[in-house]
Amino acid sequence: MKEKILSKWTSSYRKLGAIFIDTPTLAPEVVFQASGHLEKFADPAAECTNCGSRFKLESLGVRREDFDSFLTNKQHEKVFCKTCGSEITKFYSAKQMFQLTSNDSRVQDLYLRPETAQGMMLGFPLLLNFNRGKLPLYVSQVGKSYRNEVAPRQALLRMREFTQLELEAYYPPNDTNDYYSISKEKITIKPSGMEEMEISPFDMISRGIISNRALAFFIGFCSDLLISSGIEKSMMRFRQHDPDERAHYSRDSWDAEVKIGEEWVEVQGIADRGNYDLTRHSTFSKVDLTVDTGNGKEVPRIVEPALGVDRLIFSILSVNYLSRENGNKYLRLPPDISPYSCAILPLQKKDGIDGRAREFFAKYILKDSYAFYDESGSIGRRYARQDEIGTPVCVTFDYDSLKNPETVTVRFRDDTSQIRIATDLILQAGNILNLPEIKKKFNY
Repeated sequence: MKEKILSKWTSSYRKLGAIFIDTPTLAPEVVFQASGHLEKFADPAAECTNCGSRFKLESLGVRREDFDSFLTNKQHEKVFCKTCGSEITKFYSAKQMFQLTSNDSRVQDLYLRPETAQGMMLGFPLLLNFNRGKLPLYVSQVGKSYRNEVAPRQALLRMREFTQLELEAYYPPNDTNDYYSISKEKITIKPSGMEEMEISPFDMISRGIISNRALAFFIGFCSDLLISSGIEKSMMRFRQHDPDERAHYSRDSWDAEVKIGEEWVEVQGIADRGNYDLTRHSTFSKVDLTVDTGNGKEVPRIVEPALGVDRLIFSILSVNYLSRENGNKYLRLPPDISPYSCAILPLQKKDGIDGRAREFFAKYILKDSYAFYDESGSIGRRYARQDEIGTPVCVTFDYDSLKNPETVTVRFRDDTSQIRIATDLILQAGNILNLPEIKKKFNY
């Protein structure tokens, strides 16, 4: 499933013309001095001296504007441990980066990257050259990032090691060219200091809610990708960061959030990083990172959609694990991200039915490697197993399959309806999901 989700997203980024690269997960200290992470990348935190539990201050209900009073031991409201109920008196700033100290005094300390972005910043001169010196330039990367979380918990939502998919879009700072076809489809947004509203990214520009056309484009672009990945539009919104919430490099940031239960969970951030990164790296490295944009030499601006792949998977599973009236569970995944495209099942293991099913599976698996074969247990139990892991269709060989021409029962996961299809048509399609009958049923 993770492989298929990444394939969907990276394919969409490639259609924008993105260059995909792979950069180190370790970098010397000076890189993160330049990026501002050593100075700015920390969470206000609290530790219970009674039971040892640790919390981010925000998880204890502390407002951001009050963080400083806790960290500087000024007068503040009392807060209490969620684990044991004791009053918490220890507050500190928790650095979010993992440091690897060198035994060689001649070698700088190393840090595990907290985001994949900095490798794409350091490679900017070579990448620009590869792009023939032209902007816009799109660079993307899939890789591990590491954060020294105060209290990693909530399954895949908060981990110390996670997979990121980031794209850095470099463009001229004052360019009036319209590279972007901004979506006119309405989405739910929550601007800073305002109520939720339904509006299109295109109208967000015209109403002055957002000023950066590239940022508006990527909000619409990523909304479409989230929906096609299995997040219902009604369960998703884009929330703008408050000014005191933004990362140190951000001019404007929006989070794509999914409603899981009663909580909104961030799955993707889309940030206007301005020219902060390239300006800082140019200052520290003494390398000229300006580009001749036609208006003179300028430092490009950057818009960055950054996706937490593990969080997206968690969200997709959470909102699509459903129950039928009889209590049976099924996982309503889009067919193109389901772990298996189909399951091939003999009705019974006798009368030659199982032999015909295995023979067909041997041919089909050569065309579609995501097929699955199962002959263990009753047919109802096998259907239930496939429903629970999200397999969109089951192909069942029964007594009618022994006739000529050979046909099979195709059972659909979501409503358990069935149709009959000739096996020759399935093999000709190469993948059963390519058949018009299947596409129509799943509306893709």
